[in-house]
Amino acid sequence: VSQSQGEIEELKAKGLDIIPHRKRMVEEDLAGHFKDPGHPLRLVFVCAMWITGFDVPACSTMYLDKPMKNHTLMQAIARANRNAPGKLAGTIVDYVGVFANLQDALAIYGAPKGDAKPIRDKSALVEQLEEALAEAESYCTSHGVDIAGILDADKLQRAMRIGQAQEALIAPDDVRRGFLRRADAAMRGYRAVLPDERAAPFLRRVAALVVVAQAIRNQLGPADISALAAQVEALLDENIIGVKISAPVREGTDTTGLTDLSAIDFEKLAEAFMKAPRTTVEQLRAKATEAVQKMAAQNPSRVDLIEKLEKLIDAYNAATADVEETFEKLKVFIRSLDMEQGRAAREGLTEDELTIYDLLTRPEPKLTKAQDVEVKKVARALLARLHDKVAVFEWHRRQQTRGDVRWTIEEVLNELPEEPYPKDLWDEKVEATWQFVFGHPDWRPGQAARLH
Repeated sequence: VSQSQGEIEELKAKGLDIIPHRKRMVEEDLAGHFKDPGHPLRLVFVCAMWITGFDVPACSTMYLDKPMKNHTLMQAIARANRNAPGKLAGTIVDYVGVFANLQDALAIYGAPKGDAKPIRDKSALVEQLEEALAEAESYCTSHGVDIAGILDADKLQRAMRIGQAQEALIAPDDVRRGFLRRADAAMRGYRAVLPDERAAPFLRRVAALVVVAQAIRNQLGPADISALAAQVEALLDENIIGVKISAPVREGTDTTGLTDLSAIDFEKLAEAFMKAPRTTVEQLRAKATEAVQKMAAQNPSRVDLIEKLEKLIDAYNAATADVEETFEKLKVFIRSLDMEQGRAAREGLTEDELTIYDLLTRPEPKLTKAQDVEVKKVARALLARLHDKVAVFEWHRRQQTRGDVRWTIEEVLNELPEEPYPKDLWDEKVEATWQFVFGHPDWRPGQAARLH
Protein backbone atom coordinates (compact mmCIF):
# COMPACT_ATOMS: atom_id res chain seq x y z
CA VAL A 1 0.00 0.00 0.00
CA SER A 2 1.45 3.37 -1.00
CA GLN A 3 1.71 5.87 1.82
CA SER A 4 -0.89 8.64 1.86
CA GLN A 5 -1.37 11.80 3.89
CA GLY A 6 -3.47 11.32 7.00
CA GLU A 7 -3.57 7.51 6.61
CA ILE A 8 -3.02 6.85 10.33
CA GLU A 9 -6.09 8.85 11.39
CA GLU A 10 -8.19 7.66 8.46
CA LEU A 11 -7.59 3.99 9.20
CA LYS A 12 -7.80 4.48 12.96
CA ALA A 13 -11.33 5.80 12.47
CA LYS A 14 -12.14 2.41 10.87
CA GLY A 15 -10.65 0.51 13.80
CA LEU A 16 -7.38 -0.26 12.01
CA ASP A 17 -3.76 0.40 13.02
CA ILE A 18 -1.46 0.93 10.01
CA ILE A 19 1.64 1.84 12.05
CA PRO A 20 3.19 -1.66 12.58
CA HIS A 21 2.49 -2.56 8.94
CA ARG A 22 3.94 0.69 7.64
CA LYS A 23 7.01 0.11 9.81
CA ARG A 24 7.58 -3.25 8.13
CA MET A 25 7.06 -1.79 4.67
CA VAL A 26 9.65 0.90 5.38
CA GLU A 27 12.25 -1.14 7.25
CA GLU A 28 12.02 -4.55 5.53
CA ASP A 29 12.78 -5.47 1.94
CA LEU A 30 9.34 -6.97 1.31
CA ALA A 31 9.82 -6.83 -2.45
CA GLY A 32 13.05 -8.80 -2.15
CA HIS A 33 11.45 -11.29 0.23
CA PHE A 34 8.56 -11.94 -2.15
CA LYS A 35 10.90 -12.43 -5.11
CA ASP A 36 12.91 -15.04 -3.16
CA PRO A 37 11.28 -18.48 -3.73
CA GLY A 38 12.78 -19.71 -0.46
CA HIS A 39 11.35 -16.95 1.74
CA PRO A 40 8.18 -17.65 3.76
CA LEU A 41 6.46 -14.53 2.38
CA ARG A 42 4.26 -16.28 -0.20
CA LEU A 43 1.04 -14.24 -0.42
CA VAL A 44 0.59 -10.49 -0.87
CA PHE A 45 -2.43 -8.24 -1.41
CA VAL A 46 -1.49 -5.49 -3.84
CA CYS A 47 -2.83 -2.68 -5.99
CA ALA A 48 -1.50 -0.50 -8.82
CA MET A 49 2.25 -0.87 -9.35
CA TRP A 50 2.76 -4.37 -7.99
CA ILE A 51 0.04 -5.62 -10.31
CA THR A 52 1.52 -4.35 -13.55
CA GLY A 53 5.17 -3.44 -12.99
CA PHE A 54 6.51 -5.92 -10.45
CA ASP A 55 8.56 -8.82 -11.83
CA VAL A 56 8.45 -12.02 -9.76
CA PRO A 57 9.21 -15.04 -12.00
CA ALA A 58 8.38 -17.53 -9.23
CA CYS A 59 4.85 -16.11 -8.81
CA SER A 60 2.50 -18.83 -10.04
CA THR A 61 -0.99 -17.57 -9.14
CA MET A 62 -2.75 -14.22 -9.43
CA TYR A 63 -6.21 -13.46 -8.06
CA LEU A 64 -7.99 -10.59 -9.81
CA ASP A 65 -10.81 -8.70 -8.11
CA LYS A 66 -10.78 -5.31 -9.84
CA PRO A 67 -11.87 -4.33 -13.37
CA MET A 68 -9.01 -4.08 -15.87
CA LYS A 69 -8.65 -3.97 -19.62
CA ASN A 70 -6.24 -3.37 -22.48
CA HIS A 71 -2.58 -2.91 -21.53
CA THR A 72 -3.28 -2.94 -17.78
CA LEU A 73 -4.89 -6.38 -18.10
CA MET A 74 -2.07 -7.68 -20.29
CA GLN A 75 0.60 -6.48 -17.87
CA ALA A 76 -1.27 -7.92 -14.89
CA ILE A 77 -1.65 -11.45 -16.21
CA ALA A 78 1.98 -11.40 -17.34
CA ARG A 79 2.98 -11.40 -13.66
CA ALA A 80 2.09 -15.12 -13.49
CA ASN A 81 3.37 -15.90 -16.96
CA ARG A 82 7.13 -15.75 -16.32
CA ASN A 83 9.41 -18.79 -16.55
CA ALA A 84 11.01 -20.09 -13.37
CA PRO A 85 12.66 -23.38 -12.34
CA GLY A 86 10.04 -26.05 -11.66
CA LYS A 87 7.19 -23.86 -12.89
CA LEU A 88 5.08 -25.40 -15.64
CA ALA A 89 2.23 -22.86 -15.87
CA GLY A 90 0.71 -19.79 -14.27
CA THR A 91 -2.81 -19.57 -12.88
CA ILE A 92 -5.15 -16.58 -13.07
CA VAL A 93 -8.21 -16.66 -10.80
CA ASP A 94 -10.75 -14.16 -12.13
CA TYR A 95 -13.40 -12.94 -9.65
CA VAL A 96 -14.88 -10.11 -11.69
CA GLY A 97 -14.93 -11.36 -15.27
CA VAL A 98 -11.98 -9.33 -16.53
CA PHE A 99 -11.00 -12.07 -18.98
CA ALA A 100 -13.94 -11.04 -21.10
CA ASN A 101 -11.72 -8.12 -22.13
CA LEU A 102 -8.77 -10.29 -23.01
CA GLN A 103 -9.45 -10.73 -26.73
CA ASP A 104 -9.82 -6.95 -27.10
CA ALA A 105 -6.51 -6.49 -25.30
CA LEU A 106 -4.81 -9.02 -27.52
CA ALA A 107 -6.14 -7.33 -30.63
CA ILE A 108 -4.38 -4.15 -29.55
CA TYR A 109 -1.25 -5.52 -27.92
CA GLY A 110 -0.19 -8.44 -30.05
CA ALA A 111 -2.82 -10.93 -31.17
CA PRO A 112 -1.57 -14.50 -31.50
CA LYS A 113 -0.76 -15.83 -34.94
CA GLY A 114 -3.15 -18.22 -36.62
CA ASP A 115 -5.54 -20.10 -34.36
CA ALA A 116 -3.18 -20.16 -31.37
CA LYS A 117 -4.64 -18.91 -28.10
CA PRO A 118 -2.59 -17.56 -25.22
CA ILE A 119 -4.97 -19.04 -22.65
CA ARG A 120 -6.10 -22.63 -22.62
CA ASP A 121 -8.68 -24.46 -20.58
CA LYS A 122 -7.12 -26.36 -17.71
CA SER A 123 -8.26 -29.59 -19.29
CA ALA A 124 -5.13 -29.29 -21.46
CA LEU A 125 -2.98 -29.37 -18.31
CA VAL A 126 -4.95 -32.34 -17.02
CA GLU A 127 -4.20 -34.17 -20.26
CA GLN A 128 -0.51 -33.31 -19.92
CA LEU A 129 -0.51 -34.65 -16.36
CA GLU A 130 -2.17 -37.87 -17.48
CA GLU A 131 0.44 -38.30 -20.23
CA ALA A 132 3.33 -37.59 -17.84
CA LEU A 133 2.00 -40.11 -15.32
CA ALA A 134 1.42 -42.76 -17.98
CA GLU A 135 4.97 -42.33 -19.29
CA ALA A 136 6.50 -42.50 -15.80
CA GLU A 137 4.47 -45.58 -14.83
CA SER A 138 5.30 -47.30 -18.11
CA TYR A 139 8.99 -46.57 -17.54
CA CYS A 140 8.78 -48.13 -14.08
CA THR A 141 7.02 -51.20 -15.46
CA SER A 142 9.73 -51.65 -18.09
CA HIS A 143 12.24 -51.91 -15.23
CA GLY A 144 10.18 -54.38 -13.20
CA VAL A 145 8.63 -51.86 -10.81
CA ASP A 146 4.91 -51.89 -10.03
CA ILE A 147 4.62 -48.26 -8.96
CA ALA A 148 0.85 -48.48 -8.43
CA GLY A 149 1.29 -51.41 -6.07
CA ILE A 150 3.23 -49.29 -3.59
CA LEU A 151 0.19 -47.44 -2.29
CA ASP A 152 -2.06 -50.48 -2.45
CA ALA A 153 0.10 -52.39 0.05
CA ASP A 154 -0.04 -52.21 3.84
CA LYS A 155 2.65 -50.32 5.72
CA LEU A 156 5.18 -53.13 6.02
CA GLN A 157 4.78 -54.31 2.45
CA ARG A 158 4.79 -50.73 1.22
CA ALA A 159 8.16 -50.04 2.84
CA MET A 160 9.62 -53.15 1.26
CA ARG A 161 8.21 -52.25 -2.16
CA ILE A 162 9.68 -48.76 -1.95
CA GLY A 163 13.04 -50.34 -1.19
CA GLN A 164 12.70 -52.73 -4.12
CA ALA A 165 11.72 -49.88 -6.47
CA GLN A 166 14.68 -47.86 -5.28
CA GLU A 167 17.01 -50.79 -5.90
CA ALA A 168 15.68 -51.29 -9.43
CA LEU A 169 15.78 -47.63 -10.46
CA ILE A 170 18.86 -46.23 -8.75
CA ALA A 171 21.39 -47.53 -11.28
CA PRO A 172 22.93 -47.37 -13.78
CA ASP A 173 23.03 -43.63 -14.41
CA ASP A 174 20.78 -43.56 -17.46
CA VAL A 175 18.06 -45.57 -15.68
CA ARG A 176 18.12 -43.30 -12.61
CA ARG A 177 18.13 -40.11 -14.65
CA GLY A 178 15.31 -41.39 -16.84
CA PHE A 179 13.13 -42.19 -13.83
CA LEU A 180 13.84 -38.96 -11.93
CA ARG A 181 13.13 -36.88 -15.03
CA ARG A 182 9.75 -38.56 -15.52
CA ALA A 183 8.82 -38.42 -11.83
CA ASP A 184 9.66 -34.70 -11.70
CA ALA A 185 7.58 -34.06 -14.83
CA ALA A 186 4.59 -35.77 -13.23
CA MET A 187 4.96 -33.69 -10.05
CA ARG A 188 5.23 -30.44 -12.02
CA GLY A 189 2.15 -31.40 -13.98
CA TYR A 190 0.25 -32.11 -10.78
CA ARG A 191 1.19 -28.76 -9.27
CA ALA A 192 0.18 -26.98 -12.47
CA VAL A 193 -3.34 -28.42 -12.26
CA LEU A 194 -3.74 -27.36 -8.61
CA PRO A 195 -5.83 -25.87 -7.07
CA ASP A 196 -8.37 -27.31 -9.52
CA GLU A 197 -10.26 -30.26 -8.04
CA ARG A 198 -9.40 -32.22 -11.17
CA ALA A 199 -5.96 -32.78 -9.62
CA ALA A 200 -7.40 -34.87 -6.78
CA PRO A 201 -7.72 -38.21 -8.65
CA PHE A 202 -4.01 -38.08 -9.52
CA LEU A 203 -2.70 -37.48 -5.99
CA ARG A 204 -1.98 -41.09 -5.04
CA ARG A 205 -0.26 -41.93 -8.32
CA VAL A 206 1.94 -38.84 -8.12
CA ALA A 207 2.73 -39.56 -4.45
CA ALA A 208 3.99 -43.05 -5.28
CA LEU A 209 6.40 -41.70 -7.90
CA VAL A 210 7.65 -38.85 -5.73
CA VAL A 211 8.27 -41.00 -2.66
CA VAL A 212 10.46 -43.40 -4.68
CA ALA A 213 12.30 -40.48 -6.30
CA GLN A 214 12.94 -38.93 -2.90
CA ALA A 215 14.15 -42.25 -1.50
CA ILE A 216 16.71 -42.43 -4.32
CA ARG A 217 17.87 -38.84 -3.77
CA ASN A 218 18.17 -39.40 -0.01
CA GLN A 219 20.50 -42.33 -0.56
CA LEU A 220 22.76 -40.26 -2.82
CA GLY A 221 22.93 -37.17 -0.64
CA PRO A 222 26.16 -35.49 0.52
CA ALA A 223 28.26 -37.14 3.20
CA ASP A 224 30.98 -36.18 5.67
CA ILE A 225 34.21 -36.82 3.78
CA SER A 226 36.30 -37.21 6.93
CA ALA A 227 34.18 -40.20 7.96
CA LEU A 228 34.37 -42.02 4.62
CA ALA A 229 36.75 -44.77 5.66
CA ALA A 230 34.81 -45.57 8.82
CA GLN A 231 31.52 -45.70 6.91
CA VAL A 232 32.58 -48.17 4.23
CA GLU A 233 31.77 -51.32 6.20
CA ALA A 234 28.72 -49.73 7.84
CA LEU A 235 27.19 -49.15 4.42
CA LEU A 236 26.67 -52.88 4.06
CA ASP A 237 24.06 -52.74 6.82
CA GLU A 238 22.30 -49.53 5.76
CA ASN A 239 18.78 -49.69 4.40
CA ILE A 240 16.28 -47.35 2.82
CA ILE A 241 15.59 -44.29 4.97
CA GLY A 242 12.22 -42.70 5.64
CA VAL A 243 10.80 -40.20 3.18
CA LYS A 244 7.78 -37.95 3.30
CA ILE A 245 5.80 -36.13 0.66
CA SER A 246 3.61 -33.14 1.36
CA ALA A 247 1.31 -31.41 -1.10
CA PRO A 248 -1.64 -29.00 -0.99
CA VAL A 249 -4.72 -30.88 0.19
CA ARG A 250 -8.23 -29.86 -0.81
CA GLU A 251 -11.25 -30.61 1.31
CA GLY A 252 -12.81 -33.90 0.28
CA THR A 253 -9.60 -35.19 -1.36
CA ASP A 254 -8.70 -38.79 -0.66
CA THR A 255 -5.35 -38.49 1.11
CA THR A 256 -5.27 -41.91 2.73
CA GLY A 257 -2.24 -43.03 0.76
CA LEU A 258 -0.37 -39.80 1.40
CA THR A 259 -0.99 -39.98 5.13
CA ASP A 260 0.19 -43.59 5.28
CA LEU A 261 3.42 -42.75 3.47
CA SER A 262 4.31 -39.94 5.83
CA ALA A 263 3.64 -42.17 8.83
CA ILE A 264 6.05 -44.94 7.83
CA ASP A 265 8.78 -45.47 10.43
CA PHE A 266 11.55 -46.94 8.31
CA GLU A 267 14.00 -47.28 11.17
CA LYS A 268 11.73 -49.64 13.11
CA LEU A 269 11.18 -51.68 9.95
CA ALA A 270 14.87 -51.85 9.06
CA GLU A 271 15.26 -55.51 10.01
CA ALA A 272 12.52 -56.43 7.55
CA PHE A 273 14.21 -54.81 4.57
CA MET A 274 16.02 -56.74 1.92
CA LYS A 275 19.68 -55.94 1.43
CA ALA A 276 20.12 -53.55 -1.46
CA PRO A 277 23.60 -53.99 -2.97
CA ARG A 278 22.95 -51.72 -5.95
CA THR A 279 21.70 -48.95 -3.68
CA THR A 280 24.78 -49.42 -1.52
CA VAL A 281 27.06 -49.13 -4.53
CA GLU A 282 25.37 -45.91 -5.64
CA GLN A 283 25.59 -44.43 -2.17
CA LEU A 284 29.25 -45.33 -1.87
CA ARG A 285 29.92 -44.00 -5.34
CA ALA A 286 28.28 -40.66 -4.44
CA LYS A 287 30.50 -40.34 -1.40
CA ALA A 288 33.60 -41.17 -3.42
CA THR A 289 32.70 -38.66 -6.15
CA GLU A 290 32.21 -35.86 -3.65
CA ALA A 291 35.50 -36.65 -1.93
CA VAL A 292 37.49 -36.82 -5.17
CA GLN A 293 36.10 -33.54 -6.50
CA LYS A 294 37.02 -31.65 -3.34
CA MET A 295 40.45 -33.25 -3.11
CA ALA A 296 41.24 -32.50 -6.77
CA ALA A 297 40.11 -28.87 -6.39
CA GLN A 298 42.52 -28.52 -3.50
CA ASN A 299 45.42 -30.19 -5.30
CA PRO A 300 45.43 -30.45 -9.13
CA SER A 301 47.90 -33.34 -9.09
CA ARG A 302 45.06 -35.49 -7.81
CA VAL A 303 43.21 -35.28 -11.10
CA ASP A 304 44.24 -38.89 -11.73
CA LEU A 305 41.87 -39.88 -8.92
CA ILE A 306 38.96 -38.50 -10.94
CA GLU A 307 40.08 -40.50 -13.98
CA LYS A 308 40.31 -43.71 -11.94
CA LEU A 309 36.86 -43.22 -10.48
CA GLU A 310 35.35 -42.42 -13.88
CA LYS A 311 36.80 -45.62 -15.38
CA LEU A 312 35.37 -47.65 -12.53
CA ILE A 313 31.95 -46.04 -12.96
CA ASP A 314 32.01 -46.44 -16.73
CA ALA A 315 32.65 -50.17 -16.36
CA TYR A 316 29.74 -50.43 -13.93
CA ASN A 317 27.37 -48.50 -16.20
CA ALA A 318 28.42 -50.56 -19.21
CA ALA A 319 27.64 -53.73 -17.25
CA THR A 320 31.18 -55.04 -17.74
CA ALA A 321 31.51 -55.14 -13.94
CA ASP A 322 28.81 -56.58 -11.67
CA VAL A 323 27.52 -54.97 -8.48
CA GLU A 324 29.63 -56.97 -6.06
CA GLU A 325 32.84 -56.41 -8.03
CA THR A 326 32.17 -52.68 -8.31
CA PHE A 327 31.44 -52.41 -4.60
CA GLU A 328 34.72 -54.10 -3.68
CA LYS A 329 36.65 -51.83 -6.04
CA LEU A 330 34.92 -48.77 -4.57
CA LYS A 331 35.91 -49.86 -1.07
CA VAL A 332 39.54 -50.17 -2.15
CA PHE A 333 39.34 -46.81 -3.93
CA ILE A 334 37.95 -45.01 -0.89
CA ARG A 335 40.65 -46.52 1.30
CA SER A 336 43.18 -45.03 -1.13
CA LEU A 337 41.49 -41.63 -0.71
CA ASP A 338 41.91 -41.95 3.04
CA MET A 339 45.60 -42.66 2.55
CA GLU A 340 45.90 -39.66 0.21
CA GLN A 341 44.25 -37.36 2.74
CA GLY A 342 46.91 -38.27 5.30
CA ARG A 343 49.88 -37.90 2.92
CA ALA A 344 50.64 -34.26 3.82
CA ALA A 345 51.26 -35.19 7.44
CA ARG A 346 53.43 -38.14 6.41
CA GLU A 347 55.50 -35.83 4.19
CA GLY A 348 55.86 -33.28 6.99
CA LEU A 349 53.98 -30.62 4.98
CA THR A 350 50.79 -28.61 5.26
CA GLU A 351 48.09 -29.22 2.63
CA ASP A 352 49.11 -26.02 0.82
CA GLU A 353 52.77 -26.99 0.86
CA LEU A 354 51.86 -30.45 -0.41
CA THR A 355 50.00 -28.87 -3.34
CA ILE A 356 53.12 -26.96 -4.42
CA TYR A 357 55.35 -29.96 -3.71
CA ASP A 358 53.19 -32.19 -5.92
CA LEU A 359 53.24 -29.62 -8.73
CA LEU A 360 57.04 -29.68 -8.56
CA THR A 361 57.44 -33.48 -8.37
CA ARG A 362 54.59 -35.10 -10.30
CA PRO A 363 54.84 -36.92 -12.62
CA GLU A 364 58.56 -36.20 -12.56
CA PRO A 365 61.38 -35.90 -11.57
CA LYS A 366 62.44 -38.74 -9.30
CA LEU A 367 64.34 -37.28 -6.35
CA THR A 368 67.00 -38.51 -4.01
CA LYS A 369 66.38 -38.05 -0.30
CA ALA A 370 68.61 -35.00 -0.25
CA GLN A 371 66.90 -33.48 -3.29
CA ASP A 372 63.50 -34.19 -1.74
CA VAL A 373 64.48 -32.16 1.31
CA GLU A 374 65.54 -29.26 -0.94
CA VAL A 375 62.28 -29.32 -2.95
CA LYS A 376 60.20 -29.29 0.23
CA LYS A 377 62.21 -26.31 1.45
CA VAL A 378 61.43 -24.49 -1.84
CA ALA A 379 57.71 -25.31 -1.53
CA ARG A 380 57.61 -23.83 1.98
CA ALA A 381 59.52 -20.74 0.86
CA LEU A 382 57.18 -20.13 -2.07
CA LEU A 383 54.12 -20.37 0.17
CA ALA A 384 55.62 -17.86 2.57
CA ARG A 385 56.47 -15.41 -0.25
CA LEU A 386 53.07 -15.70 -1.93
CA HIS A 387 51.01 -15.22 1.22
CA ASP A 388 50.87 -11.42 1.17
CA LYS A 389 51.00 -11.02 -2.61
CA VAL A 390 47.84 -13.02 -3.37
CA ALA A 391 46.07 -11.36 -0.43
CA VAL A 392 45.76 -8.18 -2.51
CA PHE A 393 42.13 -7.68 -3.56
CA GLU A 394 41.58 -8.99 -7.12
CA TRP A 395 45.32 -9.30 -7.63
CA HIS A 396 44.78 -11.44 -10.74
CA ARG A 397 42.96 -8.57 -12.52
CA ARG A 398 45.84 -6.12 -12.24
CA GLN A 399 48.80 -6.36 -14.56
CA GLN A 400 51.30 -5.17 -11.95
CA THR A 401 50.26 -7.64 -9.24
CA ARG A 402 49.99 -10.48 -11.76
CA GLY A 403 53.54 -9.76 -12.91
CA ASP A 404 54.76 -9.59 -9.31
CA VAL A 405 53.25 -13.01 -8.48
CA ARG A 406 54.69 -14.57 -11.63
CA TRP A 407 58.15 -13.10 -10.94
CA THR A 408 58.02 -14.37 -7.32
CA ILE A 409 57.26 -17.90 -8.52
CA GLU A 410 60.20 -17.82 -10.95
CA GLU A 411 62.56 -16.35 -8.35
CA VAL A 412 61.77 -18.91 -5.67
CA LEU A 413 61.71 -21.90 -8.03
CA ASN A 414 65.13 -20.84 -9.24
CA GLU A 415 66.34 -22.40 -5.95
CA LEU A 416 65.32 -25.88 -7.10
CA PRO A 417 68.29 -28.28 -7.39
CA GLU A 418 69.62 -28.08 -10.92
CA GLU A 419 70.36 -31.76 -11.61
CA PRO A 420 66.78 -33.10 -11.52
CA TYR A 421 65.36 -29.89 -13.04
CA PRO A 422 66.88 -29.14 -16.45
CA LYS A 423 65.72 -25.94 -18.18
CA ASP A 424 62.80 -27.51 -20.06
CA LEU A 425 61.42 -29.23 -16.97
CA TRP A 426 62.01 -26.13 -14.84
CA ASP A 427 59.97 -24.07 -17.33
CA GLU A 428 57.13 -26.62 -17.11
CA LYS A 429 57.11 -26.45 -13.31
CA VAL A 430 57.06 -22.65 -13.30
CA GLU A 431 54.15 -22.63 -15.75
CA ALA A 432 52.21 -25.33 -13.84
CA THR A 433 52.64 -23.47 -10.55
CA TRP A 434 51.63 -20.16 -12.13
CA GLN A 435 48.56 -21.70 -13.76
CA PHE A 436 47.46 -23.15 -10.43
CA VAL A 437 47.90 -19.91 -8.48
CA PHE A 438 46.34 -17.74 -11.21
CA GLY A 439 43.49 -20.22 -11.75
CA HIS A 440 42.49 -20.02 -8.07
CA PRO A 441 42.34 -16.26 -7.39
CA ASP A 442 40.57 -16.78 -4.03
CA TRP A 443 43.28 -19.11 -2.76
CA ARG A 444 45.26 -18.01 0.25
CA PRO A 445 48.15 -20.13 1.59
CA GLY A 446 46.95 -21.65 4.83
CA GLN A 447 43.31 -21.52 3.68
CA ALA A 448 43.15 -24.34 1.12
CA ALA A 449 39.52 -25.01 1.97
CA ARG A 450 38.60 -21.83 0.12
CA LEU A 451 39.47 -23.31 -3.27
CA HIS A 452 36.58 -23.55 -5.73
